[in-house]
Amino acid sequence: MPTIWYVLPQRGPLFEAPVPDRQRASDSRRKLECPREIIEVLFGRSTIGGFPQPRFLELIQRFVGHLWVSAALYGDPLRRKPDFERLTDVDEVWMMCFRQPKISQWRMMGRFTQQDHFIGLELYDRYFLDGKRKYHAIAAGFPTRWNAFMGNIPVMRRTSVRDYISSPNRDVYEPIT
Repeated sequence: MPTIWYVLPQRGPLFEAPVPDRQRASDSRRKLECPREIIEVLFGRSTIGGFPQPRFLELIQRFVGHLWVSAALYGDPLRRKPDFERLTDVDEVWMMCFRQPKISQWRMMGRFTQQDHFIGLELYDRYFLDGKRKYHAIAAGFPTRWNAFMGNIPVMRRTSVRDYISSPNRDVYEPIT
């Protein structure tokens, strides 16, 4: 079986990711939508070798279940490992960062269309993104791929993590007060 490094769905409907464990959910105001192919991978209905599905469900639980998540508006230059990071030098391209286990990290590329509404359109193995140059080249093409998939759906452009993700959250680059 060949190694699969990414999931790039064709244009089609979006599906809302359910809360993996509704009993542990605080609220359901946050929404994660993805194409069917990504939902199937995230929830274990389609298997990719080495994909750490239980660890991914933990981050999805925290986001969709309205629990604590971290974010950064300017990437992660100091390696503070946020759950969501807005990449620099590209127009509103965000990564939902599945960082555990370390040997199999994945990133879901997408955008916020309103507060607490993240649309993830592409899923990449972090190893495949292979450093800054390739990572940036893939991210730079994302707005074009977004428009082809989503049409004229507007994206959010804000200056605070709280504008994108309601509390409980933390901007990893803001001082703790």
